[in-house]
Amino acid sequence: MSGRERPSRAKQPNQPAKAAELPSRSIPQTAPSTSRVESAATSAMYAARGLTIGLARSARDLIPTFDSWAPFSQVESLSTVLFTPLGSQHIYKRETMEKALQLMQQQHKRTNDNNTTDLAHRLRDSPKLPSSKDLLAIEIPDTQAPLSLFQGFHASYPAYSDHGVISKHHIRRKKHGGSDKRRGSVSDKGKANASLPRLQSQLVADKHKKQREYDKLQMNKLAISNQVSQIEAQIADLASRRKELEAKWAKLEIREMQLQDTIEDLEEAIVNYEEDHADEILKIEDRKTKRKDREHFDDELDTDVQTGTCLKTLYGHQDSIICLDFDHSGGSLVSSSYDATCRVWDLATQKCIGTLSGHSGIVRCLQVRDNNHVYTGSDDFTIRNWDLSLIPPARSQSPSVMSTASSPAQSPRLDPQSHHEIVPSITECCIDTLEGHSGPVTAIHADENYLVSGSADKTMKQWDLETGQCVMTLDVMWSSQGRSGIVDWGTMPQDHQSNGIYGESVGDFVGALQFWNFALASGTVDGKIRMWDLRTGQSHRTLSGHSGPITALQFDEVHVVSGSLDRSIKIWDLRTGSIFDMYAYEGPITSLQFDSNKIACTASTKQIKIYNRTSFQHTVIDGHTQAATSVRFRNNMIVSGGKDSVLMNKLAALNGVFAVNKPIGWTSRDVVNRVQNVLTTSWYSDQSLPIPRKKVKMGHGGTLDPIAEGVLVLGVGSGCKDMQGYLKGTKKYVVTAALGAATDTYDREGVITHQKTGVNASRADIEAVIPEFVGEEIWQRPPIYSALKMNGKKLYEYARQNLELPKEIQLRPVSIHQIELTHLDDNVLQLTVECGGGVYMRSLVHDLAIRLGTYGHMTALQRTQQGTVLLGRDTLEVEALTSYRDIVWL
Repeated sequence: MSGRERPSRAKQPNQPAKAAELPSRSIPQTAPSTSRVESAATSAMYAARGLTIGLARSARDLIPTFDSWAPFSQVESLSTVLFTPLGSQHIYKRETMEKALQLMQQQHKRTNDNNTTDLAHRLRDSPKLPSSKDLLAIEIPDTQAPLSLFQGFHASYPAYSDHGVISKHHIRRKKHGGSDKRRGSVSDKGKANASLPRLQSQLVADKHKKQREYDKLQMNKLAISNQVSQIEAQIADLASRRKELEAKWAKLEIREMQLQDTIEDLEEAIVNYEEDHADEILKIEDRKTKRKDREHFDDELDTDVQTGTCLKTLYGHQDSIICLDFDHSGGSLVSSSYDATCRVWDLATQKCIGTLSGHSGIVRCLQVRDNNHVYTGSDDFTIRNWDLSLIPPARSQSPSVMSTASSPAQSPRLDPQSHHEIVPSITECCIDTLEGHSGPVTAIHADENYLVSGSADKTMKQWDLETGQCVMTLDVMWSSQGRSGIVDWGTMPQDHQSNGIYGESVGDFVGALQFWNFALASGTVDGKIRMWDLRTGQSHRTLSGHSGPITALQFDEVHVVSGSLDRSIKIWDLRTGSIFDMYAYEGPITSLQFDSNKIACTASTKQIKIYNRTSFQHTVIDGHTQAATSVRFRNNMIVSGGKDSVLMNKLAALNGVFAVNKPIGWTSRDVVNRVQNVLTTSWYSDQSLPIPRKKVKMGHGGTLDPIAEGVLVLGVGSGCKDMQGYLKGTKKYVVTAALGAATDTYDREGVITHQKTGVNASRADIEAVIPEFVGEEIWQRPPIYSALKMNGKKLYEYARQNLELPKEIQLRPVSIHQIELTHLDDNVLQLTVECGGGVYMRSLVHDLAIRLGTYGHMTALQRTQQGTVLLGRDTLEVEALTSYRDIVWL
């Protein structure tokens, strides 16, 4: 036997004694036959155990030994577990041993798959283990014991019974066994426990239960105490925060009182300032109005007009246009001419505001920025900064002054002899003058902070607009030392200028420039583009390609586009410095502008050249009678100037306000339609332009009923916005009324609804009730036959369709200044009424008759005055109006 089996053998002699002791602990003194039963049971148990160990050893001898197998002592301990406890299980099952063998086989298969086949053969050839039937066939001696095995178990282990309670002392006694001499032997302890009264065990159990409840209660008390402590801490924290908030509240109240005092002081200062600077406030309000006009002007443009159609020609200059620029389609346009004038035009009203006076020479270049600032460079070697918002409001002029077909009878023409008398000279809006060049300034470009200028003195200067000081001077001649070109162009023969090879711009040494941030691009007379770094003042790249002076230049993030007198436009790639694309034209390029979609230029012809960079198509815009010299565009607005001394742009043709005498039987809309057709046809016919499908924009100021006649104010183009003043202005009427009958329309065209005979109202009766209808707040109910709307539907539509009104027509406050009874004859009276806007004469007659105790209706109405417009003096007859030349502009 191996050393691992010896511990199992050493335990075998003690097992019978242990098994014999267990019954003796729980069973008291018994009859003499009990010993025989015990000896028989013990013999049978040893026999079964010996047989099991023998079978296990046989199996070990039959199966080959492997290192991974468990020691045989474990098999012996297995048999010991099966047959030792209490000696009560004296029968074992064959299946248990078979399971043990199966586990051994599975372990063998996992460790070595190669021996699986040999092991199966050996197990098949080995003798079979005895079955359970063979083991059960062994005779067991009868016993005469008065107690069964289970009764003995309950007597030996009362703690495991249904009514017993296991105590900690019992567990300790079981661990120590009989070796603890201080506590007595195991058998004595068991007898003591068995003899304990059942009442004592129940009391012990109850005590343990109450102890657990007590412990749980203590834990709950501790948890509640902790929660109370947390709540007290939170209350203290909230109280502290409340004190802090109350302190902040007090500070805010103090600050509030201080701000109230400051606001009151500022309000008082504002009132004082408004009294002292009323003119400046009016200028600011006028500036805001112009800004709003610019924002909404694009919506007023005629979108149905064909692209490229010239809708406006501005006259005023006496000589060729040199340069021009504008900030917005409804903003300000500034143009310079060889007539030594620089004109400012208001594109919203299409009027010339005046001329910028200050330069002693011709303005060669200019730029208009969005902040109403204009920068001009002149032959007097200076650069001026102008603030157009400081220009005083222009006096009212007729829109026809700016057109080619002015009416000689109504408004003077802007011809060379009279334009100086009409257009004011503006000097007060020049806010700064930059002096430093020693030659004519031929190119400028500005941003928010700086301005760069190029001059015929062969230098470029960078200016600080805030201080007006020159911060850097760039010498083009010094940058081009050792390079050919500049000297040759400087000594060019004069006959080249006289024969027109390169046009008038041959003398511009710096033909164009533009900068962004620290990058500057300049085009000079030698046909080269130089790229400068404004931080160092050095030229770091030169683009050569043009064979003539550069007259126009512009760049973006990727490309530089340049125009030259060599009749070409070149597009350069800034990344590579090479030519990206090139276009040739029939004449020298004098001006250009480009964006991501198009390139517009003038090429010394009567046409404006447009190149679409998306569709790659060339188009032209006609209109000038001589060569176009300058072009600028913003969005869909293109403005051009030429040698014909005119400015052409896409603006509305007519703008202004005038009045007509509306005939009886015409609605106000009929009059507008008639005048609209006349103005559209005559205007476009005189301009030799196709008549568009959409007519000129028109509106009227104050509706007149079909039975009425008299003053009707009309607005054209931007003049429609001036209608509000006429709608709210004072009006005078001559009203004729008949007493004794009322109609559904309150006038003679309606159906009689009520009638009363025997009416005899005297002048005294009428004059007695008239004061009740005079006042600044007279409540009047409009008639149902009116154009007022209720729930989005006009009132007369309800009446004509016999529909019930959703609600009653509400009273409205109106202002009636004066009512005078001028005539009374057989219940027919005539009144002269002076009132504000919104007064219905039909309702006035109806209410006046009701107050007299009868009925009445209006039979005739004539408007004799509206605002400052008088009938006959300021009105035109509609049927006599055949052309826009006949208009008397208000």
